[in-house]
Amino acid sequence: MNYVTLFLLLVAPQIASACSCLRQDGTLEERFGYYYQNSDNVFLALITSSKIEGTPKEFSAINSHFHVLETYRGNPKQWTNLTTEGSTGTSCTSRLITGEKYLFFIDRNRVGHCSWVFSVYSADEEKQYKDILASLTE
Repeated sequence: MNYVTLFLLLVAPQIASACSCLRQDGTLEERFGYYYQNSDNVFLALITSSKIEGTPKEFSAINSHFHVLETYRGNPKQWTNLTTEGSTGTSCTSRLITGEKYLFFIDRNRVGHCSWVFSVYSADEEKQYKDILASLTE
């Protein structure tokens, strides 16, 4: 692995998808504003369990149970799980990790290749995300 690739992996880990349909320009506040305006459901959740459908090498989907920690828009509690589209490793689909927190900007209970999902790695990052969303909902 070259140093540029390693640097990019370390510097920009917060966004859980690398798809070209994700808005990458602007400040985090501007991007969150865009994602918020274009999503029916915006919420912070903890992934409590996950089950792979299909074989681990070529899975068709992952169904993840989750606990909503905070809702900013919509009604994500209407769903019992989130389904992540399958991949053989070449897709830009997110894999949700049990025990991790994520900030979701989605329309339905499927996390697809162009879903806006952010991993929440620290209490500082969680506070930053909550502060930005609070400013959007005022």
